[in-house]
Amino acid sequence: MTVLLRAKRVLTEQGWLDDHQLHIEGNTIVAIEPIPTGVALRDVELLCPAYIDIHVHGGDGVDVMDDSPEVLNQLALYKAREGVGGWLPTTVTAPLGEIECALRRIAQRYHQGGQGATVLGSYLEGPYFTPQNKGAHPPELFRELDITELHRLIDVSQNTLRVVALAPEKSGALAAIKHLKSQGIKVMLGHSAANYEETIRAFDVGADGLVHCFNGMT
Repeated sequence: MTVLLRAKRVLTEQGWLDDHQLHIEGNTIVAIEPIPTGVALRDVELLCPAYIDIHVHGGDGVDVMDDSPEVLNQLALYKAREGVGGWLPTTVTAPLGEIECALRRIAQRYHQGGQGATVLGSYLEGPYFTPQNKGAHPPELFRELDITELHRLIDVSQNTLRVVALAPEKSGALAAIKHLKSQGIKVMLGHSAANYEETIRAFDVGADGLVHCFNGMT
């Protein structure tokens, strides 16, 4: 079955295209072409590729840390309504057992699939932060970086852990960054009181970026 979807503007790899239509066969866009002259109908104002949301703690009245498998299903549908095609459920600082349970639920949803936006893996935010700039994270639950513990979290996630946020001034941070990168995991720096030199050293060994930059870090 072929579907035509006409838009005033379409965002493509080449930028915005005015007055173009999509030819869709099944689940595949097979062509993007100008709308023929004389066709006045436009189905939508704007068409964009689905967004990728890499940092999602919750929404629609639920939280990724909620102990229920239905939460991720509900969030996947909620994110799809926002125009998101793929997302990373994101943990917060909590007792280690609760974090592990959340990673297991995310891994299960990743492997099973389901309706709504696709779960692309998990994002571990905390507990490897420093108390000076804790934001909403409970500092009494912060932990020291330990390669064995990180490897266990990767195992618990069934290798679906995609991103880890940490404070680069913590003891063992550089070794942890190197280890995570060797496992194909992105590392973000955040909730940190690191100085310039500490931050640059983290980037030099493979850190990928900053999270919550200047938000709760002043």
